[in-house]
Amino acid sequence: MVVAGTAGTVATSPATADISGVSESVRVVLDEGLSTESFEATVSLVSDVPVASGTGLIGMTVTLDSEAEGSLQFTLTSQTSGETQGGDIVDTQAQGQLRIGIDAFNGCRESCEEELSIEFVRTDDPVSGTLGLTFSLDGIASTESESDGSASIDFAID
Repeated sequence: MVVAGTAGTVATSPATADISGVSESVRVVLDEGLSTESFEATVSLVSDVPVASGTGLIGMTVTLDSEAEGSLQFTLTSQTSGETQGGDIVDTQAQGQLRIGIDAFNGCRESCEEELSIEFVRTDDPVSGTLGLTFSLDGIASTESESDGSASIDFAID
């Protein structure tokens, strides 16, 4: 399954411009037959002006179906930097959404990519019922100066 999404904006401020984007949503269903699911993603920052070091972030929002059963653990890991962040949802009826994030695009000057691994694991034992969810990625970075140049953050998830 290949999901590609792109949305990019450049919002100016007095000294810098922000670059942001959001991927399309991806559907995941975990049950007794499939209790783990993994994805690979590439997030590409493309800018024709220098990117400010240490300003980038990639986030992942996980939204559970209202009838989801069980408990869930998930991780977002950058294969580029080694940065990783995880989340746990123990009670799907009490917590229907969670967002996590990692630093990204460090050392990027104009154009670069972050290679990501995403993993979802059912943690209830024994696994019973269906846990459906959707997830999406988002990204943000800043340029070193205000610019009329073009910039975008693009996503490919498979």
